[in-house]
Formats: sequence, C-alpha cells, structure tokens
Amino acid sequence: MARWRCFRPDGAGLPSLEADPPYRSQQPAANRGQQPADKIGIDAPFGWSVPFVRAVAQYSASTAWPSAEVRELRFRRTDKVVREKLGRWPLSVSSDLIGVTAMRAVRLLAETAARGATIDRSGGGRFVEVYPAAALSVWEFPSRGYKGTKGSAVRARLVSDLAERPADWLALSRND
Repeated sequence: MARWRCFRPDGAGLPSLEADPPYRSQQPAANRGQQPADKIGIDAPFGWSVPFVRAVAQYSASTAWPSAEVRELRFRRTDKVVREKLGRWPLSVSSDLIGVTAMRAVRLLAETAARGATIDRSGGGRFVEVYPAAALSVWEFPSRGYKGTKGSAVRARLVSDLAERPADWLALSRND
C-alpha cells in the first residue's frame, strides 16, 4: 500500500494518511527530513488551461486576444472531468483566487524539479494534484462545510467515519 502525505501550498495542515504529523510548512517532503512518502497529494491545481496560457502569451506579445470561449480559458480538462463526474465546477485556476495557491504549488514543484526530481503533472508521478471535495463526494462523504474554523466538527466526523468504514485502499493508524 502506498504511503501518502497531503498538504496545501498555503501552509494549512491536512491529515496525513500515515502516523506522521500533517504538514505545517510550505516545503515539499524532500526537504523536511520526514519519512519519505510514495505519493504526495497537493491540494492545488498544477497548471492552467492550454487555451488560457496561449491567450496570455499572445496578448503579452501583441495585445491581441484570441476569440476563444471564456469557458475554454477558465477550465482545464481536469476541471471538465470533475464537472462531468460530480455535476459541479471546481474553482477556476485562471479566474478564481485559487490561482494564487496554484502559483505556490507550481513554484514548489519547480524547486523540487531543480533538485533533480521528476515531475509528472498527469498524476503518474510522486506528486499528485488532489481535490478533497471531489474525493469526498465520490466516496459518499459530505463534501461541503468541512473547511476553515467553522468546519472542525464536520472534519472530526469525517475522520471518524473514515476510520469506521472498512476500505482496503486506506489504512489509518491510531495517530491519524
């Protein structure tokens, strides 16, 4: 079974799926002196839609803006799949505040790559873009109301429910 760690580039801790404490800093696991994980889930987009990147580059070079549909500029293929599967759009990395979080995440990935790590943004590598609300929804857990200080009771119930529901793909220790 793979060992996973999850963290958010904004520094907020998320529960680890190991006995180690959750991340509290913006540094990737490779720099933290922690036991290495097989996979590291990062709750942030790993990039922007290709049409958006091209549009910004074109505008920067010539002040011309393409005639692309706004939805094509706002949402990545990943976002469209989430919409198809869950019936709701995730935040747009190009037009919502999550863009700042994405910038932090890609900076961390770039720094990790500069130290020799291979970065595969498709999810096939060690670092994986995660979307907790989508995962909770697919697993049939409450996927709203768990964030922030007001969501502490919902988070506590989620952890309890996760521990009670047997799953061959998840192992929680007493410290989790």
